[in-house]
Amino acid sequence: HKYQETPKDIKPAVDASFVGLTAVPGIPNDNNMAISNDGKIISVINSSFSVLEEDGTYVKYYSLRSITGGQLPNLNRTYDPKVTYDPVADKFILVYLQGSTSADTRIIVGFSETNDPQGDWHFYAVDGNPFTGATWSDYPIIGMSKDDLGSIN
Repeated sequence: HKYQETPKDIKPAVDASFVGLTAVPGIPNDNNMAISNDGKIISVINSSFSVLEEDGTYVKYYSLRSITGGQLPNLNRTYDPKVTYDPVADKFILVYLQGSTSADTRIIVGFSETNDPQGDWHFYAVDGNPFTGATWSDYPIIGMSKDDLGSIN
């Protein structure tokens, strides 16, 4: 196929928009969002997790610590959330980090039980320093295939 340059005056149309969460402290503002087939939105920034309606109406706020519902102990430094939606399983996936030292670094992975982000979640902690060096995990990037979830730190 031959490459064809798009004219610079063609711009995509925006049918609807809303301002995301803006009052969450932290630098940089590590933000990410996912939307379900039914229009349920999860917006994550720094150490915050919020549920919104498709039109941007705020529904519920959680801290990354509180969203686990006590499933994981010692969550004293949570940050860098990433969220994605699996349209085949109709569920959300949340990944974030815990700890800022090589002695206490974990990658937290959560899966919603249904497509309702306010419903039950299942959380797991993966060692963020499996080689016992002097480093820790930072800025997670997640990817999905048909069968797997992967994280690059």
